[in-house]
Amino acid sequence: MPEGDIAELARARFDSVTTVAGRAGVPVQRVDCTLDTESLARTVHSWRDPDRRPGAVYVYVYVYVYVYVYVYVYNDEYALVLIQALEDAGLRVSNDIAVVGSDNLPLGSALRPHLTTTYLDLAPAAAAAAGAIDSLLQGGELSTDLSAARPKLVIRESA
Repeated sequence: MPEGDIAELARARFDSVTTVAGRAGVPVQRVDCTLDTESLARTVHSWRDPDRRPGAVYVYVYVYVYVYVYVYVYNDEYALVLIQALEDAGLRVSNDIAVVGSDNLPLGSALRPHLTTTYLDLAPAAAAAAGAIDSLLQGGELSTDLSAARPKLVIRESA
C-alpha cells in the first residue's frame, strides 16, 4: 500500500469516486492491490460472471470500477496491468469491461488495446493560475473560471 503524497492523491481520487457514485446510488467496494496481475486475479476472475460485478469497486489505491462495466484506474500503469489481468481472466477489454486510465502516458497509446485515458493539461492551468495571481496583485478580482483545469479525455480502444 503506498504512503506519502501518492497515498493522499489516491485517497482524494477515491473520495471523488465515492461522492459521484453515492449521488447515483451506486455502492463502492474497496479492493486492495499492487502493481501486478496476481493481486488483481481473484477479483477480476469473479467479474467473468456479469451478475457478480458490483455496482462500483475501488481497488486501493489504484483501480476504480464504476457502474458495472467501466473501470477508472488511478493511473495508466495500473490500467495496463488491469487490462492484462482482465485478458488473463478471459474478459474482453472494451466489450466486457471498459478501462480508463489517468495521466495519458505514451505507453498507453503504444500497447493494445490502446488505453483510453484522462489527464490534466498543466500548461493552460499554470497560465490561468499565473493570470489570477497577476490580477490579484494588480488589485483585481480573483477569477472563478476553472475551465483551464478541467480534465481531458482521450478516447482510444479500451473504452
